Amino acid sequence: MSYRGPNTTCGERPNGMAAPCPDPDGSNEFLRDYLWDGLLKHGWDLVGGKWMVPRTDWVGTTDMDTMVPVFEDLLVEQLDRHIQKLPHFEGIAIDRLDYSEFFNYDYDDNTSWVPRNGTKLPGVAVPDLTIWGPARALRLSYRHTFERLHKVLHPSATGGAKHQSADRVMLNNCNTLCRLDEMRSFDGTFSEGSSLNAVAWTGLRQPTILWTYGLLPDLGVLDSYFQQHLVMNVYPMAPMPFNDHSIVPGDAVVESAYQDYAPLFNAMHGARWLLTPHPGLLLGPSGGSVNVLTSESHGDARCKYVVPVMLADQSSSSLTLSLLLPEPDHAVLELQVLHPGSETPVQL
Repeated sequence: MSYRGPNTTCGERPNGMAAPCPDPDGSNEFLRDYLWDGLLKHGWDLVGGKWMVPRTDWVGTTDMDTMVPVFEDLLVEQLDRHIQKLPHFEGIAIDRLDYSEFFNYDYDDNTSWVPRNGTKLPGVAVPDLTIWGPARALRLSYRHTFERLHKVLHPSATGGAKHQSADRVMLNNCNTLCRLDEMRSFDGTFSEGSSLNAVAWTGLRQPTILWTYGLLPDLGVLDSYFQQHLVMNVYPMAPMPFNDHSIVPGDAVVESAYQDYAPLFNAMHGARWLLTPHPGLLLGPSGGSVNVLTSESHGDARCKYVVPVMLADQSSSSLTLSLLLPEPDHAVLELQVLHPGSETPVQL
């Protein structure tokens, strides 16, 4: 970085404040001169212990406390400008909730109490916890920022229509840390990693997508992969050209399996977990897994439940499904079955 002196800016932002210069040094200068209060400089986390220098991370990024006004206001302003300048803009995905596990020594949220002198020594798994003190949990900072961003993307929720535009989506990538208490402002998740069960919990009431890094052209592997996702109500990422570290098109066997299971995933649209005790059980020697989901699929009022029955022993010709549903005793149930490779349900 070539030093150009303090307070180097280029023009004004929409709110009349200074704007960073649009060149390689502009963002660093702006961080140094205008966003310094938001920089995460002193703090603690469970993995790294205490640190007293600014934290850097993936591809040269700098960790920030998002609730500091100079930084949070800039995020909200940038999102608002996306909506103004990009008519076809559909929404955002926020990367990595694991950063929310940090604690900032420079602020006090009147709740958190963490080690203040904890240093993780070589060969010692637990840091010294002799003296504890106040800090601000970035979980609280993130939630505050998420709520502000949500309001910009969802004018209908605030009773306003600043840009006369429709609502847009906000997804998150929970990565290695999936927390239900971080989901309030989101419309769903689009997560990396392979923690299928963890991301499934974030999809109890909203759609969930999990990255697919690659798949072998093995029918047994493919059946197991898609059926695990169906029973957990998680959509797998589909092949996309030029994906840099996830699945790409080109394998006929894999793409055929995606086509075979596509009608089942389509049937899951709008499905939400039924959170009652033991709503579905599989009986008999065939094994397998079952989940019971409520459904608003395709606007058909008759379709109230989707019941993925997966991973059973394929050598068995039959299985017994027991359902305990919150329906009146006199309710008449209509049952249909949909198999991989078929787009038409079979009436039972």
